[in-house]
Amino acid sequence: MWQKIFTLFLISLNTHALVPLESLVLGDLSGKYKNEASTPLEYIFHARGKFKVEQKRSLAFYRGFIEEGENLSNFCKVDYQVNYSNIWERNEVKRSVISTLQYIGLDLLARAIPAYAKYFEFSENEFSNMTNNLVGNYCSKNISIISLKELKRNILFNFERGPGFDLPNIEDNSLFPKKLREYNTIDQMRENEFLQTVKLFQSLCSWGSDVDDLRLLVPLLRNPVVMGFLIRQLTNERFNWDLVNNEIGLKKDYRTVQVLCRGLICRKVNHETFTNKLPRSLGSREIEGDLNRLFCEEFKKSEYVLKGQEPKILKMIKESRPFDDNLMVGQFLSLLTGVPDLLVRANNFSDTKEFLKLSFKASWDEWSQNFIKEVGSYLYFEEPLTMEVVSRDLYYHEYKPYFSVEFDINQGEFDRTAEQVGKIDVSFNLKISKSYLSWARDEWRSLSAYVSQKRRKKIFNNFVKVIEDQVKNAQKKFLIPPWKGKLEKLVAKELLTQLALYDGKFFKYSKNDMINIPIKLNYAPFALKYIYFKYLLKQGLSAEKK
Repeated sequence: MWQKIFTLFLISLNTHALVPLESLVLGDLSGKYKNEASTPLEYIFHARGKFKVEQKRSLAFYRGFIEEGENLSNFCKVDYQVNYSNIWERNEVKRSVISTLQYIGLDLLARAIPAYAKYFEFSENEFSNMTNNLVGNYCSKNISIISLKELKRNILFNFERGPGFDLPNIEDNSLFPKKLREYNTIDQMRENEFLQTVKLFQSLCSWGSDVDDLRLLVPLLRNPVVMGFLIRQLTNERFNWDLVNNEIGLKKDYRTVQVLCRGLICRKVNHETFTNKLPRSLGSREIEGDLNRLFCEEFKKSEYVLKGQEPKILKMIKESRPFDDNLMVGQFLSLLTGVPDLLVRANNFSDTKEFLKLSFKASWDEWSQNFIKEVGSYLYFEEPLTMEVVSRDLYYHEYKPYFSVEFDINQGEFDRTAEQVGKIDVSFNLKISKSYLSWARDEWRSLSAYVSQKRRKKIFNNFVKVIEDQVKNAQKKFLIPPWKGKLEKLVAKELLTQLALYDGKFFKYSKNDMINIPIKLNYAPFALKYIYFKYLLKQGLSAEKK
């Protein structure tokens, strides 16, 4: 569920393509690793670069993971019964599926755990102690795909040889909102991921070939996204991306991972051996259909076994919280795809709301910037740019001492359809002493129709003179000022009216203060386009002069 939510905005820094896994086998592979230091183990995904097209490709692959999981869930709603000749054949298929997961998972973690340890600057002694503890205390003695001795040796070797695994990362990915990449410290995010990676190792290593007791593998095997990935491996399929249409399809790749079990012994085999020897269901048409139905009928309904369980495993099951399973599965998919799970990285579940907000906001910001660039060269000379005073009823209240003046910057009737609404505002402040405002208010209120116009004009001109320099200084800060005339006259007229209308006690106390009066300019869409065109024209003329 969580993986589906974050398909909207998850994508990895290093993009990958499905390639075969040359995974763990019995025996000492240290010599081979030294000869192939650049690629110790061919991994399920192979880094291709850090280009924007590859980032888009990575997002498409991640989307493919989620959609294939959703397809599998939908399949279970209509067709899921599967029958084998006997219980032995059924169990052999189940064991092969589970062993493939264990095989891939342990190979993955044999490199991920050293990479996290390197990030946190573990000493060799500290890492050796941690590895001994993990393998010695959490791995089943009945694992057949690799000996515990060799598993430990491979983990330690990967730590000694240094960086060889790219941790999930979006730090320099321009397709992610910058704030989304910085909402938590990188150390805290890595710590959260490392914790889930250790739990993942404990889960994968806990299973000992018993198909009736999956131990800590239950969350992984009943997850449709994980199972969809396993089925693609077992049926020799990988994703193929159509760059032109941005569509994901499936294509054959006979180098994928396939583990075949005979009794309790499981080994990686080639696709011919796997296809010929894997037991098929009654009336089977293809292996994929058998595995899909087996998931619906068996794995999807998996539950933890408590009765007769190993005490250490039982304790971990009982201490596990409902959402812990989701976090562990999320980290497994992160390591597979290189796409970090934001829930794993977060400290609180409430952060998910912010993730969505940041993603949507960034999308709109990018759209608006591109739109401005696209249409900025077009201009319709229907009507001139106008600057109009906004009706004070929309923002002024006569009983509140909040004085301000608002203007709408419009071009054409479309911009004039609404005041304030749907417009981008910019403001600057005028600083005027409270004592002067009190005097101006008293003088202006004392005027009547019978007072000479000369007196009215004198008060008005005095007010204009007080604010004139501040308005002109503000005008200089605009690259393209939306006015050329004496804006201070419009401001003075509106402020004097507001002062006269005010009915309160604001001016009775502390008259030595300086008051900030906002002057707000609301830019309408077509007016913005007009100003942007003038700016481009101005830049072009400046370039020609040079």
